[in-house]
Amino acid sequence: MKPLRICVAGATGWAGSALSKGIYEADDMELVAAISRSHAGKALGDVIGIAGLASPIFASVEDALKTNPDVLVEYTKPDVAKHHVLAALLGGTHVVIGTSGLSNEDYDEIDRVALKLRIDALGIAEVQNRIALVAEARAGIDGREKAARPQCGATAQPAARAHHDECETERLEVCGEQQRDHDDRDDQPALKT
Repeated sequence: MKPLRICVAGATGWAGSALSKGIYEADDMELVAAISRSHAGKALGDVIGIAGLASPIFASVEDALKTNPDVLVEYTKPDVAKHHVLAALLGGTHVVIGTSGLSNEDYDEIDRVALKLRIDALGIAEVQNRIALVAEARAGIDGREKAARPQCGATAQPAARAHHDECETERLEVCGEQQRDHDDRDDQPALKT
């Protein structure tokens, strides 16, 4: 299977840089572009300190989308996130939203555009979960308490939101089982979930 081609908007920020490192290290993903107005024109690896990561940084989503990513991962700010998401959807690119602060009205507009374009929400929900796992693993490696997890609305369709909620419930149930198993040991402190 060929790797998913990923573009990360906000790749030089706190969450985006950790996610970019994880994507770069993953065998089934390829980081083809990054978006950062303040670092445009540079190689992402030079900015976030990863030798060999040559993904170009673009100032605009429109320029980054010319690299033909399969997925845009949005980790910027609410004032630009909706524009990035809509541009990606209109260009035929799937989207995962990690940015917090978008309103219900923003998500409603994103949903309308995605439904009009008939974006495959269930397929992208699987991508969202893979990217979330990479983000969580990367946060653990970097010693961070908690990873920034993409929001339920990240796939821009209600069916995908429901699928994401099911996956989140399963993840929490697994964490609960790990907690109980871990609590049964006297020599280890309990995990926090």
